[in-house]
Amino acid sequence: MKLKKYLNEKDIEPLFTIDNVNKIVKQIKDGVKAPLVMVDKSTLGGNKNISIMILISLDEKKDWVNGILENSRYIRLHLTAKDHILEHFSGSFGVKGLRKSRPKTIDAVIKKLNTYIKGVK
Repeated sequence: MKLKKYLNEKDIEPLFTIDNVNKIVKQIKDGVKAPLVMVDKSTLGGNKNISIMILISLDEKKDWVNGILENSRYIRLHLTAKDHILEHFSGSFGVKGLRKSRPKTIDAVIKKLNTYIKGVK
């Protein structure tokens, strides 16, 4: 990854750890203002590579065609603890994605997502 070329991993404090990830998941879920917000941790790469997966729908469930999430305006995001990357990796057609970013705090993540949601509606 090109970003690692310019950054020394020892200089970056993790955004969250396995010990406090459940608190961070709740903080994001409570802080993001959208009709549907699902947040969960992922330890697919082991506890050292913990990340948070975020799913946001911009529409109420009653407005989803045939009650299917993928028929709503939605985005899926991935937030890594180790290198602070917030990345939009999937979403519905017509909803422009968030650019890959490196928020420095969880509050910055929440602010960025809420700003994005207000801009789309």
